[in-house]
Amino acid sequence: MHFTSILYAMSMPGGGTLEVSPSVSILFIALAGACLVAGFYWANRRREWLAQSVVAQGTVVDVLKKHARDDQRGLNPFYFPKVTFSVNGKRFEKQAEEGTEKAFRVGETVPVRYNPTNPSEMVFGPQSVPMMNPKAFFIVSCLSLLLGAAILL
Repeated sequence: MHFTSILYAMSMPGGGTLEVSPSVSILFIALAGACLVAGFYWANRRREWLAQSVVAQGTVVDVLKKHARDDQRGLNPFYFPKVTFSVNGKRFEKQAEEGTEKAFRVGETVPVRYNPTNPSEMVFGPQSVPMMNPKAFFIVSCLSLLLGAAILL
């Protein structure tokens, strides 16, 4: 059974059936195109960041420990390390914005990636990128395209 058959067979209140206009299909296909463009844009930005940024070693100077609200017993903490690193003799410091389950120790050396023209723009980890992941756009694009095509068939 085709997806459109399911849509056409759906009952509406009052005994009618649901009819889907072809313009709805065009909207889904347009959404797919927009998400595809956004996905390629963010993928290119991520690639540029990885090519232009520099990996350095930072030192953990403090660790903030937090618990999720639903962690009543405090068994699963998240750790937010504060790291310092130096660029051309100037010291930079940043607290992690996202927690991790890994318990960092003060004095531990960790890799950081930073923008050489603005070292305060730094992320934790050698492959980390401080921007949106394009995978979500590609997934929404594929789903929208499939839905738009299914409505047309």
